[in-house]
Amino acid sequence: MYKIDNDTRRAIFENILESQDHTIDTLQQLVRFQTVNPPGNEQEHQEYLAEKLSDLGLDVQMLEAERGRPNLVAIHKGNGGGRNLLHYAGHADVVDPGDKAEWDYDPFSGLIDDGWILGRGSVDHKGPIAASIGALSAIIECGIELAGDVVFTVPVDEERGSEVGTKYLLKHNALYGDMGIYASAGFLEQVLISCSGGLSFQIDVMGRSSHSGYPSAGVNAIRNAAELVIALQDMEFKKINPFWNPKDDDRLKPTRTGSLTIGEISGGEALNVVPGSCKLRGSRRLIPTETVDEAKQQIEAVVTEMVTGDPDFKAEIKYLSAVHGINTSRDEDVVKIVQEAVRDIGLEPEIGGSSGGFDARWIVDELGIPFVSYGAGWNGRDGKLCLHAPNECISIDNVLGMTKGFAMIMLRACGISQ
Repeated sequence: MYKIDNDTRRAIFENILESQDHTIDTLQQLVRFQTVNPPGNEQEHQEYLAEKLSDLGLDVQMLEAERGRPNLVAIHKGNGGGRNLLHYAGHADVVDPGDKAEWDYDPFSGLIDDGWILGRGSVDHKGPIAASIGALSAIIECGIELAGDVVFTVPVDEERGSEVGTKYLLKHNALYGDMGIYASAGFLEQVLISCSGGLSFQIDVMGRSSHSGYPSAGVNAIRNAAELVIALQDMEFKKINPFWNPKDDDRLKPTRTGSLTIGEISGGEALNVVPGSCKLRGSRRLIPTETVDEAKQQIEAVVTEMVTGDPDFKAEIKYLSAVHGINTSRDEDVVKIVQEAVRDIGLEPEIGGSSGGFDARWIVDELGIPFVSYGAGWNGRDGKLCLHAPNECISIDNVLGMTKGFAMIMLRACGISQ
């Protein structure tokens, strides 16, 4: 790990504060691009970023698997002799804002109110993108030359599986690095070395259609599906997350155990017909000590018990996707680098994990490099989780804190060219 002298640190922080209006304006502009996925519509968002990064002197590439949805990869070349940092600055796509009546403001306004930037994507993931640009800009404007490369990437499609995003970039060998940072939500003192895995599934429940006037002649698939939902939701999870902390607070912390959620249900043919089929779709979240195979066996055990107990109960399971979590060793250099960066901004680092998933898991699989997630903005103005929720927002203090933290991470990871 490279050391940072006080004069360098002071110069970087002063530049970040002097340039804060520019960083905040960048975030406001990013929020105003309505990159809801699906369909994405990330083209203008990415072009805006490409121009900014080109102006800073980076070598920018736009790589797309799907028309109008380019991934951005920008290289800040070092002078050699240092380590290369793969800096995942954030993803361009956002989730749908949902019912706008639940928002206190336009979800894509990018307005500032009492020190908060408002709008969908302000935290997930456009705040980290703006902070990452501000960090790199401060390094360049202070005349500091890095020894290693910063591989600055902003993919698309993170919210829908990354097939035309990060996975596409990896297939085309567009990413590299000795270590990685996943710029994300969190708290400024938290160093997140773990994220959850996940198993998505579909269960088709088969009944037998009949006239609703003669319900005994049929088998109601929706009723059977409802009983299955209850059985799945009542599933007991025995393994305890090693990163779980029983302290009762509003900090970003992983859940105590794994979990299962039924997110979609559909079935039936008409109001006057006993439904002959019903489809359930759900997600099983995995803590670091659980495997995908274990999760499958648990779901299958519940379905088997239902089938065994009722001759009219028939169901078929289909697994849609399966991903493991990230578990980075505390001994990795990148963990120590982020810890020191937290100390650089005047805080004491905390090692933790996340119950969310990091797109970086695909990078870890393909490149075999360690990743750490770091960022801020988990809680909104009401002190509650604001990701994927109405009234998403991030404080200016958190944006500037991230900017300082990311700058220190870049310097400590890549080293300063002598």
